[in-house]
Amino acid sequence: MLKHVLFLSLLGALCLVTPAPGQDAKDKLQELIQRLQSGNDGDRLTAAIALADMGPAAEPAVPALVSALSAKSEDVRLNASIALGKMGAPAVGLVAKVLASANAGDRYYAIWTLGWIGPPAKDAAPLVIKALADVDDSVRRKAAYTLGRIAPDAKTAVGPLIKSLGDATPEVRQAAADALGKVGAEAVAPLIEALKDAPATPFAPRRLGPSAVSAAPRKTPFLSSRHFSSTGTPGVPRKRPRRWARSARRRSRC
Repeated sequence: MLKHVLFLSLLGALCLVTPAPGQDAKDKLQELIQRLQSGNDGDRLTAAIALADMGPAAEPAVPALVSALSAKSEDVRLNASIALGKMGAPAVGLVAKVLASANAGDRYYAIWTLGWIGPPAKDAAPLVIKALADVDDSVRRKAAYTLGRIAPDAKTAVGPLIKSLGDATPEVRQAAADALGKVGAEAVAPLIEALKDAPATPFAPRRLGPSAVSAAPRKTPFLSSRHFSSTGTPGVPRKRPRRWARSARRRSRC
């Protein structure tokens, strides 16, 4: 009888000491949030990486991660952005608010974060489109990149992206062309109209893929099959015939 009582007492003590299921995970999450908020750069970086590994289960850390987008350490900012990207839709609202920041670096990482999130960030597309006109060229570039990832409504995104093809910064123009390529055939008609006024930007249609050839009128400039390789890869010109290459070499010797 005494042994039975001792066993029950020991079992009761273990129940008090052993955490409830899931309690360890909650404690770990709270510890990581605290380190992210008040630790040094090394601690904050380690916490951001660990939260990214936890994925959507770390959703309670979203506010702390959003604050970390404004950290002085670029490594902390980048890994906070990656972690938020893995949170998905629950992070969109708070991240989108950072786009109103007066700091270009904050806007840059906020837009990049929306790009990491992808299609679940589609509701923030109007703010990203607005960022195509940002005073900072890195923000404009990342805005174009993000539009290519979040799959916005083509009717609202194509026009501003086409306008960005005339941006003064080559990287912005490239990002806009790539984003238009991800929009696909829906971008063909407005792009044709734009090319009538700006024929100096022929590289953009090549990002639209072979579907653009069938979607465009036969005599449309810059959208013929010559813009595609034999495998249909946009932006890769067909290989020159060997005969042509030989004659070119002969001319170069003269």
